[in-house]
Amino acid sequence: MKKMTDLRKLDSTKLKTELKSIKKEMVDKKMMYGAGKEKDTSIFSKYRKEIARINTVLMEKEVLNEQENN
Repeated sequence: MKKMTDLRKLDSTKLKTELKSIKKEMVDKKMMYGAGKEKDTSIFSKYRKEIARINTVLMEKEVLNEQENN
C-alpha cells in the first residue's frame, strides 16, 4: 500500500495501471476467499482504501489540469 505522496509523484497512466492491477488482485483474493483458501478478510478493506487513494489522486490531477487550461 502506497502513501499519498508516492501516488502523487506518478503520472495518470501509471496510476490507472496501478488501479487496474489492484482491482485484479482484489478479485483474485475474493475468489480465493470464496474457495476457502483465504482467511484474512481485512485485506479487502485495505484494497478498497488503496483504490480510493488512487481515485483521489486521479481526480486531483484532473482538477489541476482543468484549472491550468482556464
